[in-house]
Amino acid sequence: MKSLLPLLLILSIGACRFAEELLHMSPPEVVAWTPGSGSADPENLNTVKIVFSAPMNRNLTEKAFSLTVDGAPVEGVFSWKTGENLSFTPRQGFIAHRLYELYLDSEAEDSWGNSLDSEWRGRFRTGGDDQPPRIVTVSPEDYSTITQPRQHIEYLFSEAVNRQSFREALSVRPALLCVQQWGDDSRSVVLCPLEDYEAGKEYRFTLGTELTDLAGHGLEESCIRVYPVADPGAPRLEELNCLSDGSILSTELLNGGLEKDTVLQGRMNRSLSRGEQSVLLSFSPDIPYETRWSQEGDEFTLIFNDPPQWESFLTMKAGDKSFLLCFDGPGSRPPEPLSLHFCADADHPEADEPRPLFLNGTLGACDSEHAFLDIRIALAEAAVLNISSLLDSLNISSSVLTVKGLGCTEYDMGMTPVPALIPGPGECLYRIRLNTEITGLPGTVVIALEGSLADSRNNVMGERYALTVCQP
Repeated sequence: MKSLLPLLLILSIGACRFAEELLHMSPPEVVAWTPGSGSADPENLNTVKIVFSAPMNRNLTEKAFSLTVDGAPVEGVFSWKTGENLSFTPRQGFIAHRLYELYLDSEAEDSWGNSLDSEWRGRFRTGGDDQPPRIVTVSPEDYSTITQPRQHIEYLFSEAVNRQSFREALSVRPALLCVQQWGDDSRSVVLCPLEDYEAGKEYRFTLGTELTDLAGHGLEESCIRVYPVADPGAPRLEELNCLSDGSILSTELLNGGLEKDTVLQGRMNRSLSRGEQSVLLSFSPDIPYETRWSQEGDEFTLIFNDPPQWESFLTMKAGDKSFLLCFDGPGSRPPEPLSLHFCADADHPEADEPRPLFLNGTLGACDSEHAFLDIRIALAEAAVLNISSLLDSLNISSSVLTVKGLGCTEYDMGMTPVPALIPGPGECLYRIRLNTEITGLPGTVVIALEGSLADSRNNVMGERYALTVCQP
């Protein structure tokens, strides 16, 4: 009999544990929470509390919990009075006129591993729930004159308002397309016009009683603001200058030395509407251009889409002012052939110095593998000529002479024979080595440089250069 007592004791303990587990198989529930649904005074509220029907797994329950204010998460500290009583204290306290929401995911478990049947939510508002919203300020003040083409209008409210109700409550006459920029707290909104006010008209902004706060209380009376739009008078160009060096252009003198890629900047006496901007400038002769206006509409940058030709003149009109422009800047000069010199046979013991070539003059070629042609070219400031561009553009044609190119050399002080003309500042000289062979009776030879010849600054010669000489 004594030997059965331990076995009976073990069985009775196991039965008790099994019975206890049977008693705790039901899921936990939220049986109470504070401050509860409705409104709470933020000055007297420090924490939110949840009471459960059973002791909870604290780690899992804290992970499943969240508190938001107007949809944004709230940081805070957890504390437990008992296993059934959870408290959460926001680090920044509670803010008046806000919507708070408590949330528990169904992953929250009690001490026996039972999860909530479903997610749980509770919500409440803080303070002012029985007060209608008020308009604190509207800027600018009533009957202020609109002086900017797209001047902003700003509203400030006593509390957060329903943004959709604002859209429904607002009317503007005459109609004006605006975008709304709201403050993060929904207490302020700026109306930003997407089109210009019409000069000389009055605009009436009406905010009706359809406006509500977050609790649904409406504005007690409509708010009307009237803004007359000033007639600004004709726009006037105050100053026009070159962006590269800041030099100011004159209306009385020729504005020379401009580069083909010159960018001009203009400053007006006031902001211009889009319509005024589009008709401000005109050019003679016509030339495609682009203007980029400042956000305020009182300054612009002028860019020529097609670079003006070298030494071309352009008349620019801006309102009542006129400017004469000349594009002859040293950096825009196109390559220009200055002289051609020919040597029939540099290897001959009695070879003459290179002979200058003139229109209808004599070439004097012979059968030779040591002929050369010196080409002297004027260039833009700080520009260089690409040898491949020169060779591509060079063409020597004749029915009485066969010419083959053997290479090209740029001038240096050691060049022999010495060129007849040494290149000066802003000039270059290239020696084209040639193989020449007489193939027929006397005739002509045409030496040409095609208009595609370009330098390193993208200055293009433009017009074809051709020199016709006689071959005896």
